[in-house]
Amino acid sequence: MKKLNSRKRMAALLATTALVAAACGADTVTDAAEEVVDGATDAAEEVVGDDDADADDDADTDADDDAEESLGGAPVALNFSGLEPLGDGFVYEGWIIVDGSPVSTGRFTIDEIDGERTYTAESTASQSDLDNATDFVLTIEPAEGDDPAPADAKPLGGAIVDGVAELSIAHPAALGNDFSTAAGQYVITAPTTTDESDDTAGVWFIEITDDGPAAGLDLPELPAGWVYEGWAVIDGQALSTGRFLTPEGADDFSGFSGSDADGPPFPGEDFVANAPDGLEFPADLSGSTIVISVEPEDDDSPAPFAFKPLASEVPAGVEAGYAGELGAGPGFPTGIAAIGPDAEAAVADFGADESLGGAPIGLEFSGLEPLGEGFVYEGWILVDGTPVSTGRFTIDEIDGERTYTAESTASQSDLDNATDFVLTIEPAEGDDPAPADAKPLGGAIVDGVAELSIAHPAALGNDFSTAAGQYVITAPTTTDESDDTAGVWFIEITDDGPAAGLDLPELPAGWVYEGWAVIDGQALSTGRFLTPEGADDFSGFSGSDADGPPFPGEDFVANAPDGLEFPADLSGSTIVISIEPEDDDSPAPFAFKPLAAELPAGLTPGYAGDLGAGPGFPTGTATIG
Repeated sequence: MKKLNSRKRMAALLATTALVAAACGADTVTDAAEEVVDGATDAAEEVVGDDDADADDDADTDADDDAEESLGGAPVALNFSGLEPLGDGFVYEGWIIVDGSPVSTGRFTIDEIDGERTYTAESTASQSDLDNATDFVLTIEPAEGDDPAPADAKPLGGAIVDGVAELSIAHPAALGNDFSTAAGQYVITAPTTTDESDDTAGVWFIEITDDGPAAGLDLPELPAGWVYEGWAVIDGQALSTGRFLTPEGADDFSGFSGSDADGPPFPGEDFVANAPDGLEFPADLSGSTIVISVEPEDDDSPAPFAFKPLASEVPAGVEAGYAGELGAGPGFPTGIAAIGPDAEAAVADFGADESLGGAPIGLEFSGLEPLGEGFVYEGWILVDGTPVSTGRFTIDEIDGERTYTAESTASQSDLDNATDFVLTIEPAEGDDPAPADAKPLGGAIVDGVAELSIAHPAALGNDFSTAAGQYVITAPTTTDESDDTAGVWFIEITDDGPAAGLDLPELPAGWVYEGWAVIDGQALSTGRFLTPEGADDFSGFSGSDADGPPFPGEDFVANAPDGLEFPADLSGSTIVISIEPEDDDSPAPFAFKPLAAELPAGLTPGYAGDLGAGPGFPTGTATIG
């Protein structure tokens, strides 16, 4: 039974993942005090006489200046952990409950580039409202429109006690449940196709009983404004299995399923038809991630919302009919709303409780991407030249949350005497007390703050502003001239023959260059190299008729990966030079891309082009104290 609209699923069906553009993603970790809004107090103007007019004017000016830094006329400070950007058509709005009536404290969005909160409307709350407020509630509102009442979708709420509201999903005005009893099962099967070879292409949230399939999810009833949605994360793309209000019936989507038969009347999906760009169906769900999310009913984002009560990784090499258990998901957002003259201090205390260890450290990154499963990030401070760990963390591929897997060993004394902060990439397993060679970011600590960049001497030590390069479209490893637009080589054609086409600085230990061609949405390596003066380490896609030139590059004429057909025509594709951790188990390009170029349509063999600056490098801030 199709009860809910399917706009979100159709958006997901048509979405294309561009790996090069993904380098511009953003992520924020807040572990110390994050000052979201500076407080201000609006005084009511009372004209008492000509002698006081000048004083009143000065007071009005001060109040106006303060109000520009606030959510409205009275001080309110907000801090959130795990709250994610919404689609373009929606914003967050805060509300206080005063004598049972909601009063807005302002609308805001979370910037998708750097995670900063951006307030787009001011509070209508007076100091009297705040003094008498009993609860704080967060809603999700249409960006357009001026409905004065709160929307149904309320992700967080909290009772105000001594001017502070600890915000959670469990507040009665929000979802009213912490989902600690949520549980579920799934079965890997593809009932909508009769091709038995496709039987690992579907996931259904069912339990197999003697009487046939039964509901496999145990989930609480949702309040108005919310709906459940299933997801399968396949090769990094989150694809919806459909939305539903109850696990006892079918969901609202079957856009990827087959047409040979109906699926069971429960949530689930086969991934055998209408594959989105970058994927090939029928899918094999081995190694994929299965998720149940809680979504705003009105939602224009194709990605899962931050509320994920259940998740499970499907084992590698899974067989048809495999039944698995869904475990607890990555958690739910939380927050704090502080009201009154001590609002900023209350938010600061909240941040310190969320720190990396015994002493407060706040980290914020822009553009830092997930690593492969075998690696984690680790922070370090340098104290008298000696590195001291501030904790390990990963960036979750599903929702971007930072998950700290080790606590800081840094004491307050260490932090007081730290001179630099450095980020490293470490093996997830092992307990080597020394930092690894691969150090993506670093910064000197000045007045308790380190601005992190690749140019710090302990990181890559270079901003790559002088990096430059050329490429030639040719396919020298095949004698078939019709394939001559199937290869890219980072060379310059001179009177003496091909020469090195890349001008790149020498890398420090732990790093290596890698070339890429993004063909029909798939990023394919041309090989790794330490110097552009010699060949790279890969020729798996090249032909066997002749050797390529002794420089980095690749022909795409053999051994095509799933979803592509070789010989390729590189017209319209994107060429990238990345900087990769030497030890790296991720098949995707790392976030460091100093050079890139989009190839013109209608290429002819021998076309020579220049590589320009790439999409930039991650940056960050470490705040200490």
